[in-house]
This record gives sequence, C-alpha cells and structure tokens, in this order.
Amino acid sequence: MLTVTIANFIAIILAASGRLFRKEKTMLLVAAIVLTLFYSVRTDYGNDIPAYKYLFDMVSSASFSDLLGIQERTEPGWMILNYLFVPLGWQSFITFLTIIQFGTVYWLINKYSDTKYTWIVFALYVLSSELMLVSLSMLRQALAMHIVAWSIPLILNRRVIIPFLIILLATTMHTSAYAAFPLIVLPYLCGLRKTFLTVSFIIVFVSFMIAEALVGDILNMVLESDTFERYSGYTDNEQGFGSGLGVMLYLIGAIWLLYWHHGSKTNTFFILNNAIAVSLIPFVYSIPLVARVSYYFKLYSLVILPLLFFKKGDFVGKFIFCVIVYIIVSGYFNFFEDPVWKQAFSTYYTIFD
Repeated sequence: MLTVTIANFIAIILAASGRLFRKEKTMLLVAAIVLTLFYSVRTDYGNDIPAYKYLFDMVSSASFSDLLGIQERTEPGWMILNYLFVPLGWQSFITFLTIIQFGTVYWLINKYSDTKYTWIVFALYVLSSELMLVSLSMLRQALAMHIVAWSIPLILNRRVIIPFLIILLATTMHTSAYAAFPLIVLPYLCGLRKTFLTVSFIIVFVSFMIAEALVGDILNMVLESDTFERYSGYTDNEQGFGSGLGVMLYLIGAIWLLYWHHGSKTNTFFILNNAIAVSLIPFVYSIPLVARVSYYFKLYSLVILPLLFFKKGDFVGKFIFCVIVYIIVSGYFNFFEDPVWKQAFSTYYTIFD
C-alpha cells in the first residue's frame, strides 16, 4: 500500500506542478508516464491477476484454431489478444495494457477537462479505489472501458456506425461494454432544457430506488441468457447501500451539475454520464454486476466534476465538490484495509522482487 500510495501522490504532485510553471498539459503527460512506468513492472498485484496469468499460460500452449475451444469464462477478443502477445511474454502484455490505460486517461483528461484543473481530474482518477481496482486487476473490463473512450469524439459528432463498431469491439474484451451503447444516444439529449433533464434524472433515480427488486429480477433474467451467463455469479445480493450520506451527496452533486452547469453540448454529454453513474448507485451494493456497468460512466464523467469547483460564486458547488473529494480519498485508504482486497493489494510485487 505504501509504495503504491507514494507513487500515486508523486504523480499527482507532478501534474499539479504544471499550474506553477504554466505547463499543465506537459506535466500531466509526465505524471501519466511516471505511473505507466511504475505499474508496467507490477507482477502478482490484484485479485484477478493470477487467473489472467493462468489463462495466458493456457493460450501460450494452444494453437490459434484451438483458442475459442478453451473452456474459460473469457470473451474471444481477449483470447486473441493474449495469443498475439504470447511471443512477447506476459510482462509485455501487462506493459501494453498499462500504456493503453494511462495513455487513454491522459488523452481523455487533456482533451475534455479545463486546462487549469486537469491535475484535479487526474488526482480523482488515481485516488479512486474503484477505478484503480478495475485498471490494475480487472484487466479485461479496463481495456473495454478504454476502447469505448476512443469512440467519444465520434459520438459527440453524432456519428453512429463507427462508434457502434468500436463499442462492439470492446464487448469482445468484456461483455459489460454492452452497457456503453446508450452513449451513442446521449448527444441527442444534450440540447434539451436543463430543467427537463434535471427533473428526468430525479424521476429515474427515485424510480430505480423504488423498483430495485423488480430491476434485480429483470437483470437475473438477462444474466440467464447465453451472452451474459458467465456473469451470473454477480447476482448474489449483498445487503446494505453503503453510506446513505455519501449517496445523497452524489445525488445532490449530480442535480447541481445538471441544473446549474448546463453549458456546451460536450459538457452536457459528460454531465449526463455523471447522472447515469449516480442513477446506478441504488443497485451497486445490492446487485454487484451493476457496479461494473457504473464504472464506464464514472470514468468518463470524471472530466466534468471540477465544474462544481471552478464556477465563480458557486459556493454550494465548491462545498459539494470538496466533500466528494473527501469521500474519494477516504475510500482510497479504506480500500487497502478492506479484508476482501487487503491481501491482494497491500504488497506491491514487481519484476525486481
């Protein structure tokens, strides 16, 4: 934990130093490179890594024609990607995925965040235990999320076919990417009045709260299909909603963004991503599979969260943003103490050990 935390904070400090030298984009790139180098040398770090390494070893001893016959819970695109990296070795595969991860995050932040606050968005990503958990351990979904991100510029230009194909490619890495198809529709909603969007979001959130059990039954039916059967294990209910205060804070923050910061269509697109992520909160703890879906929208909406902070005179937004930052940072440190994750994430193993 200590090694990882030091590396993360060094990268955040490097990104933040860009404000001092007026080299925000350059220092953000430096910070992304530092973490790319740091995490590229990791070995057995994360709950899912042993299973991925086992699959890689299986693929290395199989012929291309036998790939899809391997009886593992894995999508075909991921199998083929493993096969392509067999000659280069497992560590090269990890390095490639790490480059894709931080390269995509850098590009996303650099392109869509306010230049003055790119370091804040970078810090929110690095200190988000959920997103780092996905990126460092859930390798298939992380790659799918980053592939979907590449379609965002085309989606914002209201292109349909190519983004559809890009998201379809992502589904061959992880089935959860099917949840990203609604992104193609969001630009057509961005021109709607902020009052209508805000009221609609509140209605959806309340409806989800009320209909949690019903939606859970529908999800269980979907997971019984051949496409999603491999994720049926995520239907086991877990009691509790986490911190009710935290959920309410995220709800208020999403409403504040929707109503008071309805600006350009690009900003509105990411604000709607945030609203979707918040709408899914009622199911994250009771239906664990939904947490995987929410990671997509949470990642893409990070670029817009500082809007709560840098609008002049918006003291309520600044307060909400500061509390959200506190929740994220405290969640980061609590993550390493959670018995579920502690053993797999407490010690950072590298190729030099």
